[in-house]
Amino acid sequence: MAAARNGVLGVTVRTVALERIQNTTVEQHPLGRLVGYGTVTIETASGTEIAFWNVEEPTGIRARLEAERKRLTGAEVPGSRDQWDAILAELQEWRRVLECDF
Repeated sequence: MAAARNGVLGVTVRTVALERIQNTTVEQHPLGRLVGYGTVTIETASGTEIAFWNVEEPTGIRARLEAERKRLTGAEVPGSRDQWDAILAELQEWRRVLECDF
């Protein structure tokens, strides 16, 4: 979950589930690139943007957000090929047994 907090007397906290993140961008001015700081902006599925200013190592933060987003949205299939082959074999066996009983 990404969260942005702002305010001095009153506080506003905006949170976004990682699954709702559509795009992330990094903006660095020349001085920011030199010292390793920048702005990371998150765009949500509803079109809302949340910006984090003066973030250290913004490209690393963006990469981590993208990796977590992909992991949570199913871009990567969990388990190994051998595990899925074992599941398939077991299901095929169940089907064979069930078809024989009827």
